[in-house]
Amino acid sequence: MSENPTVVDFVIDYLRANPDFFMRHPDLFLHLRVPGQAPDGSRSPAECQNEALKGALSACQIREEEQKLRDSLLDSDEKSENIIRFATDLLACHSQVELPNLVLSFFISEFRAAQDCFVFGLLKPTSPSSLLLNA
Repeated sequence: MSENPTVVDFVIDYLRANPDFFMRHPDLFLHLRVPGQAPDGSRSPAECQNEALKGALSACQIREEEQKLRDSLLDSDEKSENIIRFATDLLACHSQVELPNLVLSFFISEFRAAQDCFVFGLLKPTSPSSLLLNA
């Protein structure tokens, strides 16, 4: 690939004027090819900088993933608390008349359901003995 000297000079000048360029765009640093280790075992400054930037990028990605996991756990804990609260409210119902409103409010709050999506009807309770007779 032939290099255009004008473009090369522009890139060099730009990078010198913006030494934080790869800090602002660390993903680009992963695509660069820098000279490897010298025969005497020393490393170039560019290689050291490349390694540091890769480490910083990895650490940043790890922190982002940890935050996503924390957010997910908090969301899961909140859902569990809401379900426990709903079950407790169901157990505290004194009559069947309260049940439809309780269930409706739970579904609306938890699933952001529209109120007109639900139709509730009261069923006449059957005793355990009548279930046995009908079987």
